Amino acid sequence: MKMLPALVIVMALSLGVVLPSPAPADEMPGMSMASGPMSHMSMTSLRPPVTGDRERAAAIVAEAKTVMERYTDVARATRDGYAKFLPTIELPMEHFTNYTYAREALSGHLDPAHPTSLIYARKGSRLQLVGMMYTADRAASEDQLNAMVPLSVAQWHRHVNYCFPAAGSKGDARFGLGGSIDSQAACESAGGRWTPQLFGWMVHVWPLEKSAKAQWAVDHPGDETHTM
Repeated sequence: MKMLPALVIVMALSLGVVLPSPAPADEMPGMSMASGPMSHMSMTSLRPPVTGDRERAAAIVAEAKTVMERYTDVARATRDGYAKFLPTIELPMEHFTNYTYAREALSGHLDPAHPTSLIYARKGSRLQLVGMMYTADRAASEDQLNAMVPLSVAQWHRHVNYCFPAAGSKGDARFGLGGSIDSQAACESAGGRWTPQLFGWMVHVWPLEKSAKAQWAVDHPGDETHTM
């Protein structure tokens, strides 16, 4: 998504959690890392399934479907406290976030009826609700995340190794979530501001998809431009 770095900055600043993490991202347990631009994302490891995992995940999806029925109309979502990021910029996938629910999520309890963000796909002049995002505290352990959503079914993700652009560096592809800078030394050398982790953990749900794998995919199935 072309505007993703700016979107991330807005969310982080709005939630007031753009802070250094207790340790560099590559020293944190419970994550897998990719190389290149994907070095800016870490994900929980998939666990072997245990009894009850499938049912727990299905119950969340069922409640999420109810939420989708309620918020097919963006106007209703807005009335209920959801607000669009970057309201003057049109994006292919729009996040509408409820900051009250975002704060609730920091408690370590996932309420399927209170997604942190609703995700709408832009279809011409209209927005179609396709999924939602739940969040957790940035310091949550894998066991805590597993208690919220079974890790045999879903992978939580978080954005790491972020270098805020230096002054006057607008358009410099080295910075941001898609940039080549993924170490503190390189960031400081380029005059940027480093943070090992941006805000907390996130997990996406696409309730209308047919399989559990697609329902809990990191990206919207068939849309490679969306990773948030």
